[in-house]
Amino acid sequence: MIFKVRSGLDIELSKLRFEGDTLLKISSYLPNEECPLDDSLPGKITSLNPDLKIVGLEIPNDLLWETEKVINENRKRFFLYGYGSYVRAYSEKFFKHNINAIVDYNKKVWTSFNRKNRVSYFEDYRDSLPSYAETERPVAIVATYHSSHFKIAKELFQANPRGKVFIEKPLVVKFSDALALIKLRKEGFWFEVGYNRRYIDWNKMIKQVLENTRSPKVINISIKELLIPPTHWYYWPNQGTRITGNLCHWIDLAYFWLRCRPREMSLMSTGDSVSLSILFEDDSLVNIVASDRGNNLRGVQEKIEIRTGDKTIFIDDYKRMIFYDNGKSSVKRRLLRGKGHDQMYKEFLRAIKTDGEPLYENEDIFWVSYLTEEASKMFVNKQKYIKINMAYDKGHVTSY
Repeated sequence: MIFKVRSGLDIELSKLRFEGDTLLKISSYLPNEECPLDDSLPGKITSLNPDLKIVGLEIPNDLLWETEKVINENRKRFFLYGYGSYVRAYSEKFFKHNINAIVDYNKKVWTSFNRKNRVSYFEDYRDSLPSYAETERPVAIVATYHSSHFKIAKELFQANPRGKVFIEKPLVVKFSDALALIKLRKEGFWFEVGYNRRYIDWNKMIKQVLENTRSPKVINISIKELLIPPTHWYYWPNQGTRITGNLCHWIDLAYFWLRCRPREMSLMSTGDSVSLSILFEDDSLVNIVASDRGNNLRGVQEKIEIRTGDKTIFIDDYKRMIFYDNGKSSVKRRLLRGKGHDQMYKEFLRAIKTDGEPLYENEDIFWVSYLTEEASKMFVNKQKYIKINMAYDKGHVTSY
């Protein structure tokens, strides 16, 4: 956006006004192509500052930003797309000595990696595609902005069909992109999906218990989410909503446990606090309540209650689990919370080494992506109820 002071006027920069929604949009902006720029923003700025007018000015090429790349040729296999705090905390340690390239629009994060490892660095993922194409059986970790997951994964497959890709949650923002990924998988695209809570041993045990229980289940999940500022990129409209970015974890976990076709969904919300209920075809009911209100010092906190005909399971933030079965009780405890990240990456590496199949199945891609997008639409549109008339039949979508 380029403005100039109207002819004959003199204005001090300190007297320019940026208020409310206009200030929030400016403060939220990042110089990345995934960051949307509101078309109404220039008009809002001039309405607050009538001494300014918008000008159309062609910027000389030598003043335009050019992406930087540092290519250190090596034969290593792993490409890290996105080098934010998640990758540095949970992913990097598993690939640290086998990284071919790090890709992140913010080159400042590169300085946190040891350059002695002869790793290549790219600000734009497209600049990395030739290296990815030339690498023998490359492996990519995609943990970028949510809106770019599908785009990058698709181009990686086109660049090197023999590559294997790990896509961090949420897999996609749009359900249509999930369908496209299922189609690409049938064409040979190998990719895994990063919903880590599936890999927690307690959750695996619960899945076995529920699979052997015919009665309908009632699952109540209460989540204290992270408190994030209103300028956080999660709030960009192309990222979905916080349901897309966070609540998807527990939508996925519920489907992982029940593996049943959803039938109805209702949603209530106030601010960012959401209460989502999903009714399944076997009459199981899942209630998910998520809010950023509460003590923020311990990060994301979870309380889960699962009830069947004769069993009850309580999970207290994955530090304690109480299992009641026909009057008998057992307790499991942990000193530290574990959210399944380590188990997830170990399984991913095992699949790569053994040339195994990805664990996240197409049916899960379909339903988790569909429920997440529909819940996000309900949140944005203040819609309180929908009936689900979709079905997944061996890769084919049907309506009824």
